[in-house]
Amino acid sequence: PFKWNKLFIFKPYTPIDSINDKLGFVWEGAEKSHINQDDNFNLLVFTEKNKVIHYIKWPREKGDFMKIKKLKYSYDSAIFILKKEKYGNQDWFFLHEK
Repeated sequence: PFKWNKLFIFKPYTPIDSINDKLGFVWEGAEKSHINQDDNFNLLVFTEKNKVIHYIKWPREKGDFMKIKKLKYSYDSAIFILKKEKYGNQDWFFLHEK
């Protein structure tokens, strides 16, 4: 429980420069997240007034954001639906925009 107004979702291997570009400011924690060199999680970054309030390293096995189209969501639009789908030869959970 924390106050935020924007959610940014970064997929595995997102370059740090791209994160800072999308956020519109330099976030020192981006490099420490290791999103630019790991494919086991999506990085969810919550901001308020151009400041990172909180971030989550969301494990892809809990629901992969691979199929979303946008990277930025307002508080009111950050609603997702979890669906079980075939991915290759296995079942996988994907999050979709509502």
